[in-house]
Amino acid sequence: MIQCILVGYNHSVGAQHAFAHALAVARRTRAHVVAVAVVPVPKTLLAADVDYSIERARERFVAIFEQLAARAREVGVRLTTELVAGYAAEQILLLAYQYQADLIVLGGLRGNPIRRWICGSVTRQVARRARCQTLLVH
Repeated sequence: MIQCILVGYNHSVGAQHAFAHALAVARRTRAHVVAVAVVPVPKTLLAADVDYSIERARERFVAIFEQLAARAREVGVRLTTELVAGYAAEQILLLAYQYQADLIVLGGLRGNPIRRWICGSVTRQVARRARCQTLLVH
């Protein structure tokens, strides 16, 4: 039984599709949805720079999260939003564990194929390491 669905959300087209699928599943299963946005933090940033990056992202995501909340309310789904800093795959997996997510929904593998090959995509890393089901949406 699915009670909690975590969605990685970066406002990309893939993330928007993933959110739509998460809402559809949540509506059918009466699950709670957690939308997670991760602010990337390069190792070279100082603590003050990290705080500044997080604050700028928070300003940007306030309106985005309000839009997501409105969409969730329209279909009767409870939504929690999280904005965290760090490496996306690690943060998504950590929050999935903390929320005891039954399903993680992510947008598909996109972007520069060379970068994906060298670094691995967030979607691929989460799918490989998740302790719950994953749904990859293209």
